[in-house]
Amino acid sequence: MFLKPILTMSPFSLLRSALFLILSISFVSGAQANGIGDIELPDMGESATRGFSKNDQSAYGHRAWLSLKNQGVVLNDPESTAYLQALGERIAVGTGEPLGSFTFFPVASNVVNAFAMPGGYIGMHAGLVTAAESEHELAGVMGHEIVHVTQQHIARLLEKERPWSAATTALVIAALLLGGGDPDITQAAIGTGLASGLERRVNYTRAHEHEADRLAVPLLAQAEIDPTGMAEFFNRLYKLRANYDNSLAGLLQTHPLTATRISEAKERANAYPVKSPKTSGLFPIIRERMRVLTTPSRNSPSAYYPNSLVSALEDPGTLYGQSLAASIGGDHQRAEEGFTALVKQDPSNLLYQLGYARALQRSDNNEAALKQWQKAQTLFADNSLFQYRHGEALLQLDKPAEAKDQLLSLYTKRPKNAEVNDLLARASADLGQLVEAHVYKANYWLYSGDGDHAARQLKAAIAGPELSESERERLKQKLEEVRRLDKAAKEGRA
Repeated sequence: MFLKPILTMSPFSLLRSALFLILSISFVSGAQANGIGDIELPDMGESATRGFSKNDQSAYGHRAWLSLKNQGVVLNDPESTAYLQALGERIAVGTGEPLGSFTFFPVASNVVNAFAMPGGYIGMHAGLVTAAESEHELAGVMGHEIVHVTQQHIARLLEKERPWSAATTALVIAALLLGGGDPDITQAAIGTGLASGLERRVNYTRAHEHEADRLAVPLLAQAEIDPTGMAEFFNRLYKLRANYDNSLAGLLQTHPLTATRISEAKERANAYPVKSPKTSGLFPIIRERMRVLTTPSRNSPSAYYPNSLVSALEDPGTLYGQSLAASIGGDHQRAEEGFTALVKQDPSNLLYQLGYARALQRSDNNEAALKQWQKAQTLFADNSLFQYRHGEALLQLDKPAEAKDQLLSLYTKRPKNAEVNDLLARASADLGQLVEAHVYKANYWLYSGDGDHAARQLKAAIAGPELSESERERLKQKLEEVRRLDKAAKEGRA
């Protein structure tokens, strides 16, 4: 049953699925707290950490996340990422873990799923976000995944299967990090019994699913999120399960929803009533954004929406989706009309302002785009997401000096962000500042998980004849730094 479709997958698809099953506990269709203290969660994972420490988990998780990112599995969209991170941190504050302990990221897949990897890396599939009908439902999934991390479920799973899983897990991670490019490693991973052990592992994780359901509820309540959202999401997917295509079928096979699970989720939520649940108001916008950005290339995202633009007051989420789809599809008049209505309705909404400015750029209306960016800057000058998008836009508009000023302001807050370093490398190169361009590009490769590439680039730059001795010395020092940081990362110390 379950093993047959897995064994017919391509080697890379098999390994990716295996990583999610071995190093993650999947959820199946299954701001800070205001004046509420931390909720104490039972430390049920202590024994597991003796064999798989938190440092080990962080190193494995970070490397797996980087690999997924480099393979294009992670949706490269700062807006969606910022939203998920903010919502996730709002929920996670009740765990007592330090701020920044979790990394929430969107997955470019229309499958209805979410997963938690070692080290607090939590992926939310676009298919799950678009299937949810409220921020409370989405938050219920995120709370569930947060508990998988705090309760050491991943470490406990690995510890339980330790005689078998250590070698297999190492092979799977190695194959994934190589992008499936080494056939010997790929075949070794399959040959160790990876496929034949999947069903047993899934059965083992069902107790974790129920534990995560139960402990997520108080986390949601302390964040002033309606915990009934989890049960509502369960219930709707349960009713629709017969009508779903393959995006949900495999999920329900491995982690079946039951009437009992839904009933228990409702009962737990009723025990933690939230009188005035709070939402960011951004969920409908992000949902439509992710729907548009993950539409298969053979389809038009405009097909999801009515032919006529809807009201910005009555349905801003749909209008945002219509406008973004029109902009990407080249219907610039329709896009500008839609974003103009949204900005007029709520000028303080950063996503509307960014959408409008970027729509103007796509239509090659650069003068209007620059004016729009200037207007938005008066409202969001210190916002990290705005600074990134503004710097990117200024580069596209052939204004590298202004772009670099904007990006340096962001760099002080995000020095290890690969994308920020990449934009700074481009700006520096455009300005003829070649040494700085090499330094920032080396940072880009280093923080993308490819320290070897960073070192090769620097060595090639050092060998160039156009450098002064002081410039050559600066790059040599950077090369030493890259080697040191890369070694620490590979050893799990960075």
